[in-house]
Amino acid sequence: MSKEIALFLTGAIVPLGIWLCVLHYRFLGILRTSHHDRWSSIGSPKLAFSKTIGAEISVTRFLFSGEYRSLEDPVLTHVGDDLRVAHVLFLGAIVGSTLLFALQVLN
Repeated sequence: MSKEIALFLTGAIVPLGIWLCVLHYRFLGILRTSHHDRWSSIGSPKLAFSKTIGAEISVTRFLFSGEYRSLEDPVLTHVGDDLRVAHVLFLGAIVGSTLLFALQVLN
């Protein structure tokens, strides 16, 4: 049974990763166009190859602290909330599949 769950979680990683990238792109796009000052203050982050690791850390802190909600933009809030869920599901699928496969190897 755990082997099937591990395979399911492994198969879910790719679609979750795509969903994560799409949401991240939308989130940063909304920030850049509608809240340019805030986007600049967190280091003008990009989807890939940001200028600095500081920009990546700033956007992660901005997202997971829920600070984006203070901008009172309903679209940004919706996308940000979905993005947080996507991060948790993506990391959960990676950790879950790794642990279940490790258990299979040990047994």
